[in-house]
Amino acid sequence: MRLSILSIFTMTLSTLQLNAQATVPLNFDFENQAYPTGWTAMTSTGSNPTGRYTTNGCGGATTQAGRLDATGEYFTVNFASAPGALTYCIKGYNTGAIPFLGTFDVQQSVDGNTWSTLRNYVNSDINSSAYATVTDNPLSTSRFIRFFFTSKTSGHNLSIDDVIIAAPAAGPAQEINVQRGNVSIPSGLSTIIQSSVGSTNSIALEINNLGLVNSLNIASAVITPASDYALSGSTFPRVVTNQTGFSLAVQFTPSVSGTRPGILTITSNDADESVYTIYINGIGGSFATEPSTAPSISVTDNKSYKLGVNVTAVNTENILVLKKTGTAPITVGPTDGITYKVGDLIGGAKVCFVTNNMTAGTINTTFNPREVEANTVYQLAVYSFNGPNGYQNYRATGTNTSSTTPNGRNDAYYSTINPNATDFIPSLSSLINTHTSFFYSNYKNLILEDFEIRDTTNEQRVTTCRHSGQQIVFTPPFDWTALNLSRDHVWAHSWMPTYPADNPEKPEYSDWHNLFVSNFTDVNQVRSNYPFGVVVNATSTFLGSKLGRDANNLTAFEVQDATKGDVARAIFYMAIAYNGINSKIWKLYATQNENLLRQWHYQDLPSNYEIGRNDYIASKQGNRNPFIDFPDWVCKINFKQLIAANLQAPCTQLVNVQENPVDFNIYPNPSENDLVISWGNNSVATLEISNLLGQVLKTENVLNINTKTIDINDLPNGIYFVKLNNAKQMFVKQ
Repeated sequence: MRLSILSIFTMTLSTLQLNAQATVPLNFDFENQAYPTGWTAMTSTGSNPTGRYTTNGCGGATTQAGRLDATGEYFTVNFASAPGALTYCIKGYNTGAIPFLGTFDVQQSVDGNTWSTLRNYVNSDINSSAYATVTDNPLSTSRFIRFFFTSKTSGHNLSIDDVIIAAPAAGPAQEINVQRGNVSIPSGLSTIIQSSVGSTNSIALEINNLGLVNSLNIASAVITPASDYALSGSTFPRVVTNQTGFSLAVQFTPSVSGTRPGILTITSNDADESVYTIYINGIGGSFATEPSTAPSISVTDNKSYKLGVNVTAVNTENILVLKKTGTAPITVGPTDGITYKVGDLIGGAKVCFVTNNMTAGTINTTFNPREVEANTVYQLAVYSFNGPNGYQNYRATGTNTSSTTPNGRNDAYYSTINPNATDFIPSLSSLINTHTSFFYSNYKNLILEDFEIRDTTNEQRVTTCRHSGQQIVFTPPFDWTALNLSRDHVWAHSWMPTYPADNPEKPEYSDWHNLFVSNFTDVNQVRSNYPFGVVVNATSTFLGSKLGRDANNLTAFEVQDATKGDVARAIFYMAIAYNGINSKIWKLYATQNENLLRQWHYQDLPSNYEIGRNDYIASKQGNRNPFIDFPDWVCKINFKQLIAANLQAPCTQLVNVQENPVDFNIYPNPSENDLVISWGNNSVATLEISNLLGQVLKTENVLNINTKTIDINDLPNGIYFVKLNNAKQMFVKQ
């Protein structure tokens, strides 16, 4: 989940984090996609990382194992009571038959803030040929265990499997334990009870002495408040002999509807839990008490790829935030008693953030919702609510705000660039080549998790195969192999003058501007290193992509229409970004049609998504794709020879290179009022007017006519493109 929590929740009681704890004994084998209660998987930047290895696990059978593949990644488990022995399996994964390199720590903590090392691994301490089973003994006071990839070396990853934290071995001393049914309730956690107003409902708790020899002396058991709660089934003081227990009934008779919290306190001679506290989450009637105070919401960080949303709420347990695009505010809120998760839809808006606390207090948090693009109006609404799942009572009205993301272009970045100067190409190469390079494997954690992945219903996520348009829905964590996905090098790896560029990794191999998520089997492998083209005789198709022969009978790969411009701009970027670096010339690949790429570039100008992605990558790598920022610069460069060109923007003589061309005219040009558009035959067509950023500002559907007049009085002065689409052809003019 890409929710970068920048502040903490300030609560009036100390049970907030405890309610997310696992109970001991526990085990997790990474077979399930979702992490169980108490588990988190994070990176040092706060995003949800890694995924699974499909491997021969501890037992030798094919299984799933947790994968750590970047410095700062970690798995953490938080548990509610004293641990016994910790057992886990560990294995290194290398790109070559060499000893493992890197450092890895198994850590423990009392509070989740201060960590001490339980075991430290350095380099070859980790076996790369087979899993090793390891047992450590955490301190009895520890409540957190963390598997932390301290320092990654390129080509070396880690897997963790079959984690077990045993219950402490029973000893002769008395040891209290409380259960509801077969589920233990450690001291400090809560349990739920509900009843109609004026009626009594009860739950049975089992109080046990786990000690092997000594008796447990219970001095008292008290529940408050007496107006709503009572105990029955035993009197105190009471002696519980070794390995025995007794039942205690908690009776709940709510005097009014809503939230009726209670506290059960058991005092005994247990050495480390002499006061055993259980919080009772009582609900009178159908729902908890509705929050009395409206929360506040504001946007504190507005970028073309990110919104920093701040929410403050007082006297409430939880908040739920909705997000949608458009100018109309959010008016439909959540329904009482329904548990919503991130990605669920409510009245056309999507849940982008929701908390799951159990105690009332003050919430002050800042988060980044997913799916933010440039040049877009976003509506946000926050609702406060109280109550556990099934008993939620949402405040009837929400608090709204809106924010419009900027266009993302950074003109100051290009302050030294003159597209009409004789040194335009080398100056541009020098500018955009200077950047921070990340490991190829970091794509998942730093761009997928933080920008490209979207939320959908039931806390699932969605990502897109850029070439085919396939939508891949998954339950976190993301895993390339399990989802049959990869990263396609748009400028193919084998085209690179520095090939092979992956061992060790060179910046051009891992450059995010050139990497697109793609279906591995049906797209990435099929595309291989073939040039992009228009396929007229397909031998392989997958949704919007296909492989086959083009009009010149050459093998080519064609991507979906929505990505054609993105592909062209990625290739143009690579040619300029790396040209001349290390004395290598990055001329366009011999069989790649340059004019076709320009055609794709103009028929699919930068979308709000691509503009935001460019700006996001710039925030990490430190460089930009200039052909997204300035689309007409593709007319200034001959990419086959890497020399200056002076083609008429938008290179229309290259755009209109389709078979059976028709007359396509716009007049007057330039125009201030009405624009007349004509074409050669009567047909069903779509007319679009877009600006240099690729924003479609006007759309007209036309039927059986060949002339259309469009009012452009409302457009500010500037350069625009008119695009005509009919069933067979596409034409663009400036």
